[in-house]
Amino acid sequence: NGWVLVLEELDQASGEFLKSLNEVLHQIRKQGYFEFEVGGKTVRVKAHPHFWVVGTENGSEGNYSMSRTPHSPDFVKRWLVRYYSRFPPAEQAEIMRGLAARWYGAEFIDRHGLTLDFFEKLVTDFHEPVRRLSVSGHFGGDMQEPYEFNRRTLHRFLKRFLWDLNAYESKGETVDDKTRHLLLARELMESYGAELRRDGEKASLWDKMNVAFELGSKYNIGRGDIELKILSLRRQGGKLVVGEGLVPIEIPLRANGG
Repeated sequence: NGWVLVLEELDQASGEFLKSLNEVLHQIRKQGYFEFEVGGKTVRVKAHPHFWVVGTENGSEGNYSMSRTPHSPDFVKRWLVRYYSRFPPAEQAEIMRGLAARWYGAEFIDRHGLTLDFFEKLVTDFHEPVRRLSVSGHFGGDMQEPYEFNRRTLHRFLKRFLWDLNAYESKGETVDDKTRHLLLARELMESYGAELRRDGEKASLWDKMNVAFELGSKYNIGRGDIELKILSLRRQGGKLVVGEGLVPIEIPLRANGG
C-alpha cells in the first residue's frame, strides 16, 4: 500500500530475524517483490513503489555499544544510513509539553504553570548542563558504568512529576508554588540522582537544580526538604502503601505476599 514500516531497536534483533530481513530487502531491491513459503505454496508479494522500511538503533559508541549486534557489510549496504544527534533544546521542550498535555490535558498543565518557558528552562538551564557534566567526566561514578542523562531521563522525570501533581489534586490538597517546586526538586533528584553514587555528585546536582529553579532564594527549599522520609507502612488491597513526607509510594504485592 505504499506505507512505511518502522523497525525499532534493530541492534537488539536476533541474528535469525536480521538474516530474514536482509533476504527480503535483497529480493525487493533486485526484482521488486519477495517470495516466501506457506503451506507448501510460494506466495509472492509485490512491493509498492512508495514502500519504505525505516530501522532505528542505538549508536555504535557510548553506553549502548556493548549491547549492539554487529551488522554484516551485506546487511548495511541495503540501507541509506543516517546519524542523528540530540534534539535541539527548544524542540525537546516542545515535545515534553506535548506529552504532558496528551497525558493529563492542556487545562491541567496550564493550571500548574507548565508553560513552554518552563520546559525550555528545564532542558536548557538544568538538563543540558548536567548532561555536559556527565559527558566531560565530572560525573564519573565508579568509572565502570558511565552516566548518560538523555531523553529517557527527562521523560522519566516528567512522568513522576506529573503523577505527583495529579496525586495531590486527587486528595483535594492545594498545590501552591512552593509545593510544586518541592515535588519538582524531589523528582529531579530521584530521576537524575539515582544514577549518581558519590555524595559530592549529588551535592553538585542539587546546586544545578537550586540555581536553575531558585529553590532556596525564592521558595526557601533546602536539600533536606526533599529527602525521602518514611512515616508509615500499611497494606491496602493488593498494595503496600508507604506513607512519605511528600507523596505516598504504592508498591504492588504478589499473591504470596512478596
